[in-house]
Amino acid sequence: MVLAANMLLDEAAPMVLAGGSDALCPFTLSGFNSLQALDAEACRPFDQNRKGLNLGEGAAVLVLETLAHATRRGARIMAVLRGWAMTNDAFHPTAPQKDGIGLASCIQRSLEMAECSIEEVGYVNAHGTGTPLNDIAETHAYERAFHGRSRPIPVSSTKSYFGHCLGAAGALEAAITIMAMRTGVLLPTLRLTDPIESPQVDWLRGEPRRQPLPVAMSVSAGFGGSNVALVFGEYRA
Repeated sequence: MVLAANMLLDEAAPMVLAGGSDALCPFTLSGFNSLQALDAEACRPFDQNRKGLNLGEGAAVLVLETLAHATRRGARIMAVLRGWAMTNDAFHPTAPQKDGIGLASCIQRSLEMAECSIEEVGYVNAHGTGTPLNDIAETHAYERAFHGRSRPIPVSSTKSYFGHCLGAAGALEAAITIMAMRTGVLLPTLRLTDPIESPQVDWLRGEPRRQPLPVAMSVSAGFGGSNVALVFGEYRA
């Protein structure tokens, strides 16, 4: 999605389809199993007793276009991509940087581009795989990026519903973030009973939370230290 947005800014295209798909296969399953990253039971992102991820499959595609192009064709504008960023930890082929510096920098850069303060963000749809290493690194990233915020940042992982869909995960979670903005319904992380302690993070659990959501963020943190942060805002004609 970041590459698509940059194409729009560069006037390489007025409209771009951005998304991904992935299907389960024995090779992928065996690869994650060799990394000892899988949980034999339903995953528990951000829980103290988390054991690993579940693999899922799916697809999602979003239409990105300039406002001028959307207006001309009478499009129903779902949200505005206000800011985005990509960073790389340059740390390890598969393990995240434990202190979350790279991801925190990605979040901060996306907010700078969006001209958005940390107080304005009402929700973060997390990468939240449920692995011991990822979840603690991501927690530290939120603590760094949202340090000084007057109230904890609401965060949940929707991978607890459908697993890690790999190449489709970023697009799926971006779509879910936009749906949360449009409905004002924030989905909790399932099976989160004993969350990682963090005074800076408001872990969503239990029942869905209902609140106005003018600005929300979707975060991804993949293998090789690749980080992406997307800042979405309401469209106001």
